[in-house]
Amino acid sequence: MMLPLLAVVVSLVVGGSSASIEGLQAMDRGVQARAVDAIATDCNEACIDELVALWERTDRFDVREHIMRAFMAMGDEGLHGIVRLARVSHPFKRDIGVSTLLLSGLSAYGEDAVEALVEEIEEGDIHLGHVLLQLIIRLDIDASGLVKRLIDSKKVTARVQAARVLYNLGVVGQLNIDEWSMGVVRLVTQSLASNRNQEVQVRGIVYLPFWSEENRAMMPEAFAKYLGSLRLWLYSRDMQFMNKVIVALNAHDGFQIEDLPLLRSISLDSTAPHWARVEAMKTYLQLAPDHQSALEEIMDLIDESLLVVCHALVVVDPDAFTDEMISAIVRALPAAEGRGYSAMAGPEHSAAADMIVATSSFDGRVRIGTRAMPALLEALADEDDELSKQSAWVLRRLGGEAAEAIPELIEQLGSDRGAIARSAYLRAMIAIASEDPRVREAVRSFISGELEDPQEVSGIGYALQELMTQFPEEAWVQQLVRPVMESAEHPLHGFVMRYPPAEYSEIILENEERLAKQIADTSLRDANWRYAIGEGDVEVDPMALHEEYERRMRAISALSRVERLSPEVVDALLSAIRSDVLEVEKPPGYGEYDTRDRRAVAKAALWGRERLATAWSAGLIAKALSRDPTRYKSVIDALREYPVALSFVLAASFSDEPGQRRELEVPSTLDSGLIEVMLDALLACRGVERGHSGETGWIVGALARLPTDDPRRTETLLEFVRFGSGWDAPASAMVGLGLTRPLTDEVLEEIRLGFDDLRWRVRHASYRAAAEAGEPGIALLKEFVARGEGTVNVEVPPDVEAIAEALRKGDHHVTRMLDEIGGVVWR
Repeated sequence: MMLPLLAVVVSLVVGGSSASIEGLQAMDRGVQARAVDAIATDCNEACIDELVALWERTDRFDVREHIMRAFMAMGDEGLHGIVRLARVSHPFKRDIGVSTLLLSGLSAYGEDAVEALVEEIEEGDIHLGHVLLQLIIRLDIDASGLVKRLIDSKKVTARVQAARVLYNLGVVGQLNIDEWSMGVVRLVTQSLASNRNQEVQVRGIVYLPFWSEENRAMMPEAFAKYLGSLRLWLYSRDMQFMNKVIVALNAHDGFQIEDLPLLRSISLDSTAPHWARVEAMKTYLQLAPDHQSALEEIMDLIDESLLVVCHALVVVDPDAFTDEMISAIVRALPAAEGRGYSAMAGPEHSAAADMIVATSSFDGRVRIGTRAMPALLEALADEDDELSKQSAWVLRRLGGEAAEAIPELIEQLGSDRGAIARSAYLRAMIAIASEDPRVREAVRSFISGELEDPQEVSGIGYALQELMTQFPEEAWVQQLVRPVMESAEHPLHGFVMRYPPAEYSEIILENEERLAKQIADTSLRDANWRYAIGEGDVEVDPMALHEEYERRMRAISALSRVERLSPEVVDALLSAIRSDVLEVEKPPGYGEYDTRDRRAVAKAALWGRERLATAWSAGLIAKALSRDPTRYKSVIDALREYPVALSFVLAASFSDEPGQRRELEVPSTLDSGLIEVMLDALLACRGVERGHSGETGWIVGALARLPTDDPRRTETLLEFVRFGSGWDAPASAMVGLGLTRPLTDEVLEEIRLGFDDLRWRVRHASYRAAAEAGEPGIALLKEFVARGEGTVNVEVPPDVEAIAEALRKGDHHVTRMLDEIGGVVWR
């Protein structure tokens, strides 16, 4: 709760450093500035602790900026405080605004700051390597001595950071080639020789394996030492990072024929780590004089080391595989999922399958392909259900090339295999030959048959989705889909109503009345919600509303494909979002479900679903308004007493054309009384969150687009620019300032200050705001370009009018150029 301005000022006078720290959080820049001065002149260790704690818990950029200003004004103690801020701000690169503040503060202390960071790293702080690296680059100082000092440190963490800094400084050219090369050799050879720590060694190998031809030519002795270090590790038989060593040696053609016994030994060692064996096998297969014998030897391991072998065989020319080898690979399909294959990859992907068929159209590696067809057909008919199913997935990926598999797939489809296997057969048939009458008849019989097994319903549902997406204009597919769309009770109804292609809009229109009723009849506000917010006594399942929620979302998804919605549908949507549930605040700990508190779980789950469902409904209403502005009055009258729901509509985005989304633009010709109602709703919802994101930028964006000259809008936008949390809200508000009319001196000054904002989103928004502000804003841009402080040498001043036009169109190259003119350090 913010103190009133007068109370804050009084507290600054009488309350000491704690009161001054409270002043940093005031909603007044003058109070904040006086608080900074007070802290800078009187701040002890306890005060520094308070400042660091405030930095950690606030998400307001202006508060953090003033904390930094206070530390920068303190002298040596301030440097100590900024280093502490760097410690608690790990990982450094996640928030560009925070990292820029840290670098700005540290840069003010010059090389003293670099020394302070090195000392912290030497003491074992593992979080400051990125900060040190960026500071060295920012200050453009000679870092060779510092890197050597870290390499020679007795602390493991310091040597790890040395490897990171050494590598990155070499990349950006901060170290010359002699310093870089000698640093590489010193780090790796010294660590190997002393065996101080494997982590340091692997940093040297992972970060520094690729010497350019120029490096090798200029530093042949250093390169030879580096290569010798790698070979020393290779023969140490230390397996922890052996795969990295082999990769590095391969990058430098560092293997010799006498290394084959060692590589073979690692390949055959079942106790060696997975990727060490993979890299050893790959190199062994490539170096062995008798390639075929080496391949046969590795293939003999496929039963006992399946994944290792499959991952290693990627280097083998597919023509080298015999029919027996291909058969072994196919029979390995059921067991070949695992390392390197997530569930998101889908059931058709495995290490063995990816040897037969390309993973994607962008994968240029040659595969076994149709040479595997005999083995795949044999596997398809095998009694092993899992092998049969996996072969169907591979056939699906082969597509039209696997046409000869259709008879066997039809036969297996009629078998008593499990539901998942049968859906795999059906999807394979569709992918291979959807035009084949036999395939079409099989699909029809499945959809018209009894579907009771949930797994079978899911499989057939996804197959039907694929048909709709791939062949939206095919009459036979539409004939299949029509009865499913028309029956809400059909088991596949949910699949066909979820994101249907635009070609199905006519069928959807025929069902519009039923879908409107489906929306109106579904409610997320029943006993479950009353229980969740503490009004109900009977404990219920927090997921009990899932099906009802799905029914509403399916209807909304289908209706989103319709160009113009009927009044009945709009009324149903309005009814769905008029809800007191929206007024309930975000539950504490939302997203951090504590399963011990079922009421809290229910409240969090229902709150999130309600907002998502409302956002979808609001998007359809916004689309209806964009198509027919005469509906504004009826919509606003319906939501006049529901400000959150009305704000959702005003902030909604919707699909205008396939693949394109846009936000609602309120016509400036609308009745001023209606615009005032919309403004009141948005202002009332300034702190409301829309869902998973903690940002309030959604409200600000709608406020910025509202065509009004009401001073309350300008005051709110200024407040969000100056004191808003996060990134989206201040940036959206800044753009809104450029659209404000009339343009006051205060607004123009805020836009001008935005040119130098440390947050790139706000800075870019200020350029856009100036472009939108007309002549006064373009005058600001001209002054800014005339400064020419940055790295760009503008011999002929750019055409500012052209810059403004490009900014209005969202040209990011122009914003980058303006950043460079303004002196922003991009490195």
